[in-house]
Amino acid sequence: MTTYSIKSFFFVLLLLASSLILQGQETFMGYWEPEIGISYKVAPLYSHKFSIEKRTLWFEDKTVFDVEQIDVSHFSNYKLLDNQSIALGLMYRFESLFSDERDEFRLTEQYNLTTTHINYRLGHRIRAEQQFSGTPINHRFRYRLTIDFPLQGTRLDVGEMFFISSIENLLTVAKTQKPEYDQRYSISLGLLLNKKLTLTNGLEYRLENYSNQAAHSLFLLSSLNIDL
Repeated sequence: MTTYSIKSFFFVLLLLASSLILQGQETFMGYWEPEIGISYKVAPLYSHKFSIEKRTLWFEDKTVFDVEQIDVSHFSNYKLLDNQSIALGLMYRFESLFSDERDEFRLTEQYNLTTTHINYRLGHRIRAEQQFSGTPINHRFRYRLTIDFPLQGTRLDVGEMFFISSIENLLTVAKTQKPEYDQRYSISLGLLLNKKLTLTNGLEYRLENYSNQAAHSLFLLSSLNIDL
């Protein structure tokens, strides 16, 4: 990775954070969200992924460090073609341990398409989710576009870093509330530690419910993925 790439990455992070604070001071919230995921193949075309994720609120008007939730999830993934797959996911969110909020159970249906180019990859992900946390049931629909590429050469080798950026649109609907529209932007740096271990760190800016009462939040993301 070149020095120019490092400086450019952190310059973009600084712009993103500054823009968030200037535009949404009254509604700004900051979170830290580390995740550990384990993936393994059951058959040549079928795989599982288990993950656990913790969300900690680190800023709301002042600096705080309050755990808000822990998510435990599982995805079953089936490869349709070399660049296409479908998946079914289950997630349980523990919130009642940390607040008066109810726990949430979530079902997810997913389709993923990846196109590989000379120096980069594009990923298209479509999700439909059903969120169970009392009544009524929330239905959420998501589309995410992702680009990733190695920072050295055209192929990612062990010990090298890579860049990931994504934009995601979300729509949440329920019988007793107005539709909610969200937007998410993320940028991350990753490191291929070895053939089975990947580490990524980055930022995600979320603009939530922007058609009604907008809320701004900034997430510090950390992820360790183990491929068995």
